[in-house]
Amino acid sequence: CDKLSSHNIRVDIDDRNDSIGKRIREAEKEWVRYILVIGEKEANSENLSIRDRQTGNVKEVSFDDFIKEFQEQTKDKPFSGLNMPRNLSQRPQLMV
Repeated sequence: CDKLSSHNIRVDIDDRNDSIGKRIREAEKEWVRYILVIGEKEANSENLSIRDRQTGNVKEVSFDDFIKEFQEQTKDKPFSGLNMPRNLSQRPQLMV
């Protein structure tokens, strides 16, 4: 996460006890374009498994290739850091 943040990429960490499927659905409802699921296997690998909400595809790319692709797509867009905790479990819950 720190590596991504150092490249001006906003990162949310879903550290809740929900299932992986539920966490992915929640991220998609929040209009998160890229979803990275990083478990033990991915942490020991050179590649990232990335789900692109816009295309619906899941692909494996190297960390450097993902950074280049992301920076190319966002080069003319403003950047604003997170104004809340990175970990979703630490964010306020709105009950409606």
